[in-house]
Formats: sequence, structure tokens, C-alpha cells
Amino acid sequence: MTAIITSNVHMLLESGRHRDPVLTRLEYRSDRPYEVTASFRHAGRAAVSWTFARELLLDGLSAFTGDGDVSVWVLNHDSGHRVYLSLFSRSGLCLLSARAADIAAWCRETTELVPVGSEHEHYDIDAELRAILR
Repeated sequence: MTAIITSNVHMLLESGRHRDPVLTRLEYRSDRPYEVTASFRHAGRAAVSWTFARELLLDGLSAFTGDGDVSVWVLNHDSGHRVYLSLFSRSGLCLLSARAADIAAWCRETTELVPVGSEHEHYDIDAELRAILR
């Protein structure tokens, strides 16, 4: 049976001197244990979703991580630690941030459901290959 963990996280769109709120829904599925999906909704626009490696969020809590389209890191501010998420596409670059405690709490839930290193026990690669090769 597939277990799904979701959380709404308040992120900020970092655009120069402005910081605009972005409602972000994080989703993790036990049947897709290597990935997370983040759906972003800003200023009444349609949600935009990105799927990337769970490992990026986990590693980004302690060091800069990521190559290419997605990067994650933590910075300390007077108001506390914030996780930064940089997303790059043909449309441009987007920089978001969230309270590190919120991201860390959600990541803990995912690792309680599927511990790091046991992902292969929850992912049926043979079924994926059969679906692709049909």
C-alpha cells in the first residue's frame, strides 16, 4: 500500500528586495521513494510543480547541494535558519526560501516512512520497466 506525506509550507519568493509569499505543497510517496514533488502557488496563478530528488532536500539541510536545475542550501538569518531552493528552467531562475525547521520536520516524516538507504525496498523497478516497454 502506498503512503503519501504532504505538507503545506509557507515559502517566500526572493526577488531582489521583495519577498512575496508562495504557498507550497510538498508531497512524498512511498511508491516513489527517491523523489519529492513541490507545487507552488503564487498570487492566484495556476500551481507550478517540480519533481526532484528527496536527497537534495535532505542534503541541503546541512550543505549546498544540487547541480543544474535544482539547488538547495541553508543560510542563517537574524530570524533563524532558512532553506533556499533555486529552480532553473528555460523560463528563468526562481529563488524561494522557507523556515529550515519546517523543511526539516517534513523531511523527518519522509525518512521515518522510508529510511535513507531503503528506498530500493519500496520501488518496483521491474514494474516501471514493464510499463515503459508496453
